[in-house]
Amino acid sequence: GLMAQGYELPALREIKGDELEVEIAPLQNKKGLWGYADEYGKFLIKPVFTQALPFEGDVARVCIGNLWGVIGNNGLFVVNPRYDAISQFSEENIAIAVKDGFHSLINSEGFNVNNYLYGSIEKTDYGYVALSDGIYSTIDKHGKVLFDYQFEAYGDLERRRGSYYFLKDGKWGVLKDGAEILGHKWDSCPTLLCEGDDNAPSFFKAVQDGKVGVIA
Repeated sequence: GLMAQGYELPALREIKGDELEVEIAPLQNKKGLWGYADEYGKFLIKPVFTQALPFEGDVARVCIGNLWGVIGNNGLFVVNPRYDAISQFSEENIAIAVKDGFHSLINSEGFNVNNYLYGSIEKTDYGYVALSDGIYSTIDKHGKVLFDYQFEAYGDLERRRGSYYFLKDGKWGVLKDGAEILGHKWDSCPTLLCEGDDNAPSFFKAVQDGKVGVIA
């Protein structure tokens, strides 16, 4: 069996014939435990979980007690239940995992993809933004750290196109796709005037030396 929270879990599933090709979904039994059943309500992965989420490809996030892990479509753990939370997996097979207040990026096998722990991680259009000890790190979709910045403030400006404002050394600037595009020279936080598209730039309003300007 598999060990979790100090007790042994029963075997979760017997694989027979072509059952792996059957679509299964979370189902709760009368005792309040969750497993995975086929369209007829037959449990193919036994109901032993406190919570169970739908499969994302070949893996699903499940909870034993208060700890989250990841199972494969054979019902066996590929990531043992040790996290306080695990986000949905991205197309690049990466999720944000939380343990004891620390955030990390893991793959569906449970490996930390960049070997860092952060105070927080936010998913963005281009990847992730992580915060640790006042340092903001921009991270691509595959978990590679692109830039580290010491910011006093940071937030969404144009999330759909991956633009974010930041405050550094008392001046405001704009990041796009994890890189500075306007520098940090503005006296006010830039605001979005007109959102661009693939054929036209976006326009922002900001103040420098008491003068209001429009920047692209």
